[in-house]
Amino acid sequence: MTALERQLNEILQWHERHRRPVGRLLQPGLSMGEIAKVLSRSDFRFRLPSTLTELYKWRNGTMTTAEYSLGDIWFIPGYYFLSLEASIMVYKMMKEETFWEPSMFPFLADDGGAFYQVQCSPEDTLDAVVVEELPDNPQSPMKRFSGIRRM
Repeated sequence: MTALERQLNEILQWHERHRRPVGRLLQPGLSMGEIAKVLSRSDFRFRLPSTLTELYKWRNGTMTTAEYSLGDIWFIPGYYFLSLEASIMVYKMMKEETFWEPSMFPFLADDGGAFYQVQCSPEDTLDAVVVEELPDNPQSPMKRFSGIRRM
């Protein structure tokens, strides 16, 4: 088990101890083959950092249904974990916006237009800076963490 997996499992255990629905709503992780297949069907032409791939191998985002409020599905305060497929859908919509940097890949959302995203590269990278994109904020995107492991 990697250090990132241990950290993620600690967060999951906290949610389970506090009987938060998000613990039950995290979807099973994807294999490397499944991740590659999903990415190959998209128009995303960059490589995900290894830490983001590891995150999707651990769990494939949060299942969202009308039955649960946003607060029920938050993985970290204010944000829920997008499935890889949902991240690609958001990416496709946002890349049409003039402010969106094409190499930025969203992986957490607040459902109000804000996202945590990582800068991807054409080459393999271990980790990447995590920035927060806030709607209608002239200072966006803002660097929040030096990498996914630092969150």
